Amino acid sequence: MSRYVCPNSYGRDDFHLAKALYLRNQLECLISERPSFLYANRIKDCVEITSKYSVSINALLLDARRRLRLKTNNTVARLIDWLYVSQSVGKKGNEIAKARSLKIVSELYSAYSAFSGLERANCVLFQTHPQASYLKKLYQELMIDGKSYSTDINEYHFDYELEMWSRETFDMLDKPVGMASKIICASEYVKNSILENYPMLDSIIKVVPYGVDFSEYPSKKNNPSCNKMKFLYVGQRTARKGFFNLIDAWKRGIKNSELHIVGFDVPENIKNNFLNNDIFIHGRISHKALVNAFHDADCFIFPSISEGFGLVLLQSISCGTPIIASCNSAGPDIINSHEVGMTINPFSVDHIYRSMVFASENRDIVSAWSENCLKARGYYSWGRFHDGVANYLN
Repeated sequence: MSRYVCPNSYGRDDFHLAKALYLRNQLECLISERPSFLYANRIKDCVEITSKYSVSINALLLDARRRLRLKTNNTVARLIDWLYVSQSVGKKGNEIAKARSLKIVSELYSAYSAFSGLERANCVLFQTHPQASYLKKLYQELMIDGKSYSTDINEYHFDYELEMWSRETFDMLDKPVGMASKIICASEYVKNSILENYPMLDSIIKVVPYGVDFSEYPSKKNNPSCNKMKFLYVGQRTARKGFFNLIDAWKRGIKNSELHIVGFDVPENIKNNFLNNDIFIHGRISHKALVNAFHDADCFIFPSISEGFGLVLLQSISCGTPIIASCNSAGPDIINSHEVGMTINPFSVDHIYRSMVFASENRDIVSAWSENCLKARGYYSWGRFHDGVANYLN
């Protein structure tokens, strides 16, 4: 049975890709630039056995900025820094794989350097986000549409993403699919984003959906509110997350409903420009408060323009809260299989609006969705993810 090196930067997916290998005794070493993450209840049951490697961050950031000669905003610099740290983690994995004649399984952001110079048969890619060529085309089309967003309430725009990808970094995100003998995705959306430009890879792609820790997101039977319908949004205030389309849809007016927003704070002078009395900003909250927010909500709304999966969708249904989710995410996979909500076109303000109106006017259907959430939650365990990954590799 093959053994693998697993580069994983920034603790993505709580190291569950590495854990899948560990549980089958196939993990030679897990490499992360943040070894302290390993002790933060992420993968604690295999810390004592797994070899750990630490990669210095500061020198890498300085080198990335110097080589790219960045003359850009701080947001793009941060995104590029993030990618270069990931590449350095991949490079360390590459060195170990070559020295020990091992195979390597890498998440997307470390994969380009992780696979460099290795035989394709020894490389497995975990494509965490949609394919870069697909995303670049998507953002270019959105820029052509000319929709702009106020910089005082937005963290970054589509043009910032394109600025990052106009550099050498694009190859780091685009080429790994052609360097791997097997590709794992967490959603059909990510798989289809690859096939749009690389249809010949269909036979080597396996979709393995993420899981959720049920103990962290306990279920609570959640009948629709007797009074106002409560919608919940959890996420950033960015264009890619669909936040502005959601706000535009809400401004049209949804009777007898409230929108609760979690994840960021908005200054009062800005809040008054685009929010009304039916919107409640809760800012950054504790995990316990987040679970309570899911329990209190009647529907969770997820309008992302593009999302590799959307773990928050599983967190919501684990709590018994139905989802109204973007078709450019794992939403269709979950909803079509378990009838726990409805999908939306994230590009259409009108469709987002009509979907929320439908939910607010059909509370019996929302109640049925909630019951289905409690039935579906068992399907999305991390154990099922671990088995899916390990079985595909073997």
